[in-house]
Amino acid sequence: MAARGGPNKVFCASLADVFEDNEQLIPWRNDLWALIVATPNLEWQLLTKRPENVLRFSPDRIPRNVWMGTSIENEQYAFRADILRKVDAEIRFISYEPALGPLAHAIGLSEIHWLIYGGESGPNYRKEDKQWARDIERKCRESGTAFFHKQSAAWRTELGIELDGRVVREFPHIVE
Repeated sequence: MAARGGPNKVFCASLADVFEDNEQLIPWRNDLWALIVATPNLEWQLLTKRPENVLRFSPDRIPRNVWMGTSIENEQYAFRADILRKVDAEIRFISYEPALGPLAHAIGLSEIHWLIYGGESGPNYRKEDKQWARDIERKCRESGTAFFHKQSAAWRTELGIELDGRVVREFPHIVE
């Protein structure tokens, strides 16, 4: 397997959800899909808390330059991984952030290429148990899923990027 190197990544709509079921988003979403197709040199990362809407609001074939992800903050939302696996995307990823509870015991990572772990950030952040990060990293190792430790819980983003003294920021590998 070769690392996917060159193209720039675009994290789309970081403060929105492209897959929200809202009629006002239809023209915007159509424009987005056209832009994604027109920019094969970019890798588009689309993240949703509504993976059940992805197939309904996507073209018949999701372009190869789309990485499709879902947020899973604790075991209560682990079912989202099962829905994500049904999406035929080149890269499927989980954003385990903000990490608000243990997840490793409740989730399978087969066919998930990347997992991003992050503690909550902001003035009223909730604390995390670093064992959650250790456990999900171990689960990633067992399944061959790339693990990216983004941050520990803190008052602002990107604080505490080390996990047990290591910076672990892996990206998924795909067959070229």
